[in-house]
Amino acid sequence: MWYPIWDANVKLGHAVRTVKEALRLADGDLDTATSLLTIRHLGGDRSLTEELSAKAVAQWRKRSAKWLAQVVARVDQRHAEAGEVAFLLEPNLKDGRGGLRDVHALNWAMAADLVMFPGDAELIGDAYDVLLAARVELHRGTGRTAMCSRSTSNMPWPARLPIATPTR
Repeated sequence: MWYPIWDANVKLGHAVRTVKEALRLADGDLDTATSLLTIRHLGGDRSLTEELSAKAVAQWRKRSAKWLAQVVARVDQRHAEAGEVAFLLEPNLKDGRGGLRDVHALNWAMAADLVMFPGDAELIGDAYDVLLAARVELHRGTGRTAMCSRSTSNMPWPARLPIATPTR
């Protein structure tokens, strides 16, 4: 299953663990805890994936105060280092304020059952789709996993993004 992915030079993290082992690791590691919130079934016994997903979300909610404090600290650090996505000529689409990681952080907050207003999840999803499409086109245009668009690149990729063209 992994060979076609590796042959395509796609960077992909993976591990083989029992549900109990995965939850124990996620209990003390923010990156593991957040990654378990978005696990996907690829093959094998689907009930194991469903069990891990349900237990990981329950564990996240139980420890949400601890985890969200760490998420906020990381968000503040990223913003200080990467700047604003909306106002930079060469924004960091992954780590900048308003970037992909901010959408992830909002999703982690929603998984902790924090209150969101009606329609917020859809708006966040739409923004994520645009950011992800921009990142994918940036990767295609540069031939590498770049996170920042360079003003000198002259790539036609912005025309392929799923955003509306302003009318006058």
